[in-house]
Amino acid sequence: SRPQPDLILLDIRMPDMDGYEVLRRLKANPATAEIPVVFVTAMADEINERRGLDLGAVDYIIKPITPDIVLLRVRNQIALRASVNKQRLALKIFEHTTESIIVTDADQNIVDVNPAFTLQTGFSREEVLGKNPRFLQSEKHDQAFYAAIWKTVQANGYWHGEVWNRDKSGELHPKLHSVVAIRDTKNEISNYVDISADITKIKQHQSRLKHLALHDALTGLPNRILLADRMKQAIAQARRNRQL
Repeated sequence: SRPQPDLILLDIRMPDMDGYEVLRRLKANPATAEIPVVFVTAMADEINERRGLDLGAVDYIIKPITPDIVLLRVRNQIALRASVNKQRLALKIFEHTTESIIVTDADQNIVDVNPAFTLQTGFSREEVLGKNPRFLQSEKHDQAFYAAIWKTVQANGYWHGEVWNRDKSGELHPKLHSVVAIRDTKNEISNYVDISADITKIKQHQSRLKHLALHDALTGLPNRILLADRMKQAIAQARRNRQL
């Protein structure tokens, strides 16, 4: 496909087809609908300006023009489009990633979650908005564990590690979490983002491999590797207790 322009400068009075009709056709075509259009015209009345903006033009510049000013306005529109595109990309990632994402405010109250969060936990977005994520905590960790996480986030801006969480049914799941502090232009924390991946299957696979390493594959009975390990532990314990 041919590359699309970053922006279109369009007059209104043109032969065969006026600028309004050109803009309508651009907006009707999915391939060009998102390209920003700026009218540059001698039609200085308020009615035409309102009409152009109502049709979807991002700006309306009246002739005669000052080239430097026009270039600045065009530059600003292109920068704005780039920013919007980044936001759209971030939104697509947020909505379609398989990892659970929780976004909280500075007080750690949930302001948004993605569909993967609902899929993994069973909680809908409406059920959790405004709540503190601590309702996901399990008895696998004590309060000192969670306090250490937030201390690290405050000091370094992020934390990465394994946490056991509880879903809506009460079932526990191991999750690999990344918690990041988001700062605003004043360098103050405005949000926290928690990204987690369910590693239940990985844990199960690891447990299976460990079992196979220490047990006979046919009978399921402990093998000599496990015997040697238990003997080593028993001998070490006997030495510490000065026993046979």
